[in-house]
Amino acid sequence: MTAVQTRYRVTGMDCGACAAKVEAAVRRLPEVESVSVSATAGTMTVRHQPHPALLPALKASLTGLGYDITPAEPHRGGGPARAHSHHDETTGLHSHVHERGLEAGPWWHTRKTWLTIACGLALAVAYGIGKLVPAAEQWVFIAAMAVGLIPIARRAFLDARNGIPFSIEMLMTIAAVGAVLIGAAEEAAVVVFLFLVGELLEGVAAGRARASINGLTALVPKTAFLEESSQTREVPADSLNVGATILVRPGDRIPADGVIVEGESEVNEAPVTGESTPKRKRVEDNVFAGTVNGDAALRVRVTAAAADNT
Repeated sequence: MTAVQTRYRVTGMDCGACAAKVEAAVRRLPEVESVSVSATAGTMTVRHQPHPALLPALKASLTGLGYDITPAEPHRGGGPARAHSHHDETTGLHSHVHERGLEAGPWWHTRKTWLTIACGLALAVAYGIGKLVPAAEQWVFIAAMAVGLIPIARRAFLDARNGIPFSIEMLMTIAAVGAVLIGAAEEAAVVVFLFLVGELLEGVAAGRARASINGLTALVPKTAFLEESSQTREVPADSLNVGATILVRPGDRIPADGVIVEGESEVNEAPVTGESTPKRKRVEDNVFAGTVNGDAALRVRVTAAAADNT
């Protein structure tokens, strides 16, 4: 049976180590031949044998680790291809405690945030009770530590089961339990709380970085005007092959990285480089996807596939 390739969106990843955890879990499935994960884009591409139970199996493998997975939406082009005359066209290893991910909503509405708040409140209550009832101090700090440590320990176990026994969750679990055994329950509770705060801040930073990247991706047009046999037709931009020639009209965004083969125009590269002054581009000059053509039509030879654009 011929293998197929499917793309999924995975929420809850904060860094490259998150991608490693996802890959380790998915590779264990018998239907999977290969897997590639991008933590930055929040996507996963799986080459697998066709099987109707694959998606439920993927969800079962990743949900326990704190990730959500959904099939990525197929590309939606700008409608059917349309033919145009030539004349007419010239006038988007350490692992961590994970929850549903920042993509699921504002960071302050995630379970990771609520877990951090709950652990902090439990720690504050433990300090108060410890001052009022010194004999109970050890036990209340153990309880406060357990609020944050139980989810961490659960993920440590799942990581180990998926072939990653020495995760940061496992080390944190061992350290916290060891601290309790030597009578340092207060220190254990504080360390667990600070760990959760650090994880939360990292998740916020990752979410903002991902939003910025998605914003840049949105600048690239969804369609392009492909020139073939003296005819110009509108096609999905992600279908362009390296070496194809495209027409970029005045005022249009350039749909792919390429080299100018005909024409001369001002090109605004601010969306990509931040440079506010448009640059004069001539034949043999490079242009980048997402930049804006200025005052004249350009013919551009595509030099990068959609997935490899700047």
